Amino acid sequence: MLMGCDIHAFIEIEHGQANVSAFAEFHFPRFTRLFTALAGVYSHPDKLPLYPARGLPESISYDVERQFYQQIVPDSDADDGELRGVSYITESEANELLQQDKSALRIVPRTSQMYLPDPCWHDPSWLTHQELLDALAHHGITNDELSIEFKTAMEAMLMLSKHYGTDKVRLVFWFDS
Repeated sequence: MLMGCDIHAFIEIEHGQANVSAFAEFHFPRFTRLFTALAGVYSHPDKLPLYPARGLPESISYDVERQFYQQIVPDSDADDGELRGVSYITESEANELLQQDKSALRIVPRTSQMYLPDPCWHDPSWLTHQELLDALAHHGITNDELSIEFKTAMEAMLMLSKHYGTDKVRLVFWFDS
C-alpha cells in the first residue's frame, strides 16, 4: 500500500550567477506516475526516471530557500513569540538529525544562520522545460493525463524559456509524505 505523497514545486529564473528568483509556486494534484517520471518517487526497477533526483540547484531563490529549509534556533527560543511565522527546528532536534546526516546542514552566508531541510521533505530536484518533456515522454505520460495546474506550469516555463533562455528557467521541486 502506498502512502500519500505531495509535491512542492516552484518555477525559478536564473538571472545570473547566484541571482535567482522564484516566478511562481505550484500545487499539483497527486499523480504517482508523474512523481515517478520527475524524480523516481514510487519508481519500480523496470521503469526508472530519466533524470534521478539531483538535489536542489546550487543557487536557489529566497522563496525556495524559505520553504525548503528550517532555521535552527536555541531550544530556549522555541516558544518565543518572535518566531511566529518562521519555520524552525530546535538545536536539540537538529543535533538528532545531524547524527544521521551531517551534509544536510546549510549555513546561509548573508546571515550566518544555520538551516536544515524539513525532515518530511525528500527527493529534491529540478528540471528544465525540455527535461520535463523528455521525462514525461520516457514514462509515456500524455498531455491528456496531466492536471491543468501542471499544464499551466509547463506553459509558463515555455514562455519564460523563450524570453530568458532554455537553461535559465527550471522547475524546482521536492516531495513530502
